Amino acid sequence: MSFRFLPESPVNAVRMPVGQTVLLDPALRPEGSCIEVLEGMARVYCPCEETEGMTLAFLQPGDQLRTDRLCSEGVCVEALTPLLFSTAPRSILAHDAGYYALQARWIEQSDQWLAPLWFGEPVFDRCIGAQWLMALSLRLLGGVAWAVDVPALIAAATSLVLTGWLARRLLPGRTVLAPLAVLLLALNPLWLNYAHLATQDMLLLAAELGGIAALVASSPHGRRCWPLLAGLAPGLAFLIKGFMVALPLLAITPYLLLERRWLLRRWPFWLGIALGWLPVGLWLGLSVHRYGLPVVAGLWTKLLFLSQADVYAAGPLYYLWNIPANTAPWILAAVAGWPVLWRTRLDRGARLVLLLYPLLLLL
Repeated sequence: MSFRFLPESPVNAVRMPVGQTVLLDPALRPEGSCIEVLEGMARVYCPCEETEGMTLAFLQPGDQLRTDRLCSEGVCVEALTPLLFSTAPRSILAHDAGYYALQARWIEQSDQWLAPLWFGEPVFDRCIGAQWLMALSLRLLGGVAWAVDVPALIAAATSLVLTGWLARRLLPGRTVLAPLAVLLLALNPLWLNYAHLATQDMLLLAAELGGIAALVASSPHGRRCWPLLAGLAPGLAFLIKGFMVALPLLAITPYLLLERRWLLRRWPFWLGIALGWLPVGLWLGLSVHRYGLPVVAGLWTKLLFLSQADVYAAGPLYYLWNIPANTAPWILAAVAGWPVLWRTRLDRGARLVLLLYPLLLLL
């Protein structure tokens, strides 16, 4: 058997065509290392002649293989599909970029736009809005690898614009705070990391900020487009992130009920809600018709699994230290700014958005 050997130094991205095999030899790295699959599917098997290539495991995006836990002969990793993996130290910020990029490419190549696919099989474990945008970007840009990152980049730029607009609208007379808010967000390491990843997170952020901006801009005698856009946001956000959209909706409810209750009596708002949830209803209805309710019910069963299993549970205090750690040092601006805004003379609406909304979202 012929093998390809990995470079001794860590590599961020190693590409392998279908059928190529790489040998992981522990003797070359006595201290051990780790490979992580970013895209594609791989088979791990033993190179020993006695075992005749016995399969040990299959790897998919997100899976890792520790080389310090191999036998003395090492193992072979065979690319079952076009494979992309990394031998560099894993980022402290976990993400599903490879998963979404692979699903988007399958959608674009197969013209199957109805269901999230996993090696040809429909898997309804998440919504499909982000994959649609990535697949559309692949189609428009000719299938280049970086096309899947374009929706997140556009959403990141949109979030900066909306952040500045909200700061100017909610803090009138304090013109310096709007560019400062934009600058702090743009320099946040967490934001910078997710701005170029093929994930749902930046898309959801843009949808949330867009919905809040539309609510703030709405007025009883103003343009009807703002209530319409405010109603559109929840449905479109659900198409991107699924049931997770319930958290920002609950957090913004006090502002809606106390400051924009009149919207509940205006037809543009309800028209926006209907139009926003229309693609969700069509997608779910057509999916049930084609694949059956038990398959599509995976969206709900995945939610139940995550709510009942403690695999990812990190304790009730996890986010109290994790969020400050991942947003340092700019978290200091939020810590200092919250009491300053509390003592500042602001109208009730601005207080609900700037102070209560992020607090409820965190809790």
